Amino acid sequence: LCYSLGRFLALFCVVFAFFAVEQVVAMAGHIEQLRNPLPLRTPHAHAELELVLTIPGHSNWVLGNRKYAVGPGHLIWLFPGQPHIMTIASADFTLWVAKFEADLVRRYSRGSNLKALRQADAPGCFCCTPNRRDAQALQDLLEGVQAAQDFPERYEAGLGYLLLSAWDTIQSSGEAKADTELHPAVVRAYRALQEGDMSESLMDVVGQVGLSQSQLSRLFRRQVGMTMVQFRNRQRLERFIQLYGQGQRINMLEAALAAGFGSYPQFYRVFRDFMGCTPQEYKRSLG
Repeated sequence: LCYSLGRFLALFCVVFAFFAVEQVVAMAGHIEQLRNPLPLRTPHAHAELELVLTIPGHSNWVLGNRKYAVGPGHLIWLFPGQPHIMTIASADFTLWVAKFEADLVRRYSRGSNLKALRQADAPGCFCCTPNRRDAQALQDLLEGVQAAQDFPERYEAGLGYLLLSAWDTIQSSGEAKADTELHPAVVRAYRALQEGDMSESLMDVVGQVGLSQSQLSRLFRRQVGMTMVQFRNRQRLERFIQLYGQGQRINMLEAALAAGFGSYPQFYRVFRDFMGCTPQEYKRSLG
């Protein structure tokens, strides 16, 4: 009996330790490398403080009311209350993403010079182009911390060190030059498109911004990099992906209509153009 109880307690300790490790890692943050994360990007914000380091490729980002042409070696801080969108990306666009949970940020940013890290939407726009040596050092650090995910104490300490190192880098590098200062009407339009009803007409959006349809359409396309129709369709497509999931609760037509598409042919055309495959090929890829 004592032997069996001892084995049970030993097994319990192993299982408890495993879940404790998983919880610590999940609570501290997360690091991943993403390749060509488009097309599913609409204006959104994150619950966590997020760091982005771009590697190869190029993309356009809208941060607040500014648009940036982002290339290799750009460093971007995304605060929890800061809406942002990546509108266009080349096929080879690759980036590192590090997410820092609020508790970790509070513990590693107690100094007065780190106050901005604790804010939901710090004033300013934190996008810079560090020199090649600093950018490579951050990439090496991201790789090293990611490799320590199975060692919770090292992983959490690594995330804290990454947080402070990246912050020092952006403070010493200076802000990247914005490609475009977005017109207030464009800012209002893409927020209305983001927050409004998916079935709302574009004319309803135009009526909210104080410009004619032709003026807003030209301005939106020039500054954001896509038409308002394309922007709306990408939102609908993202909504479809969320609704459809693994295809076990709802069929494709039902999910497409619920996402705001007017018909299956419209959905099919938009899906193929943005995703590079047909809806049925996507379904088969889910297994």
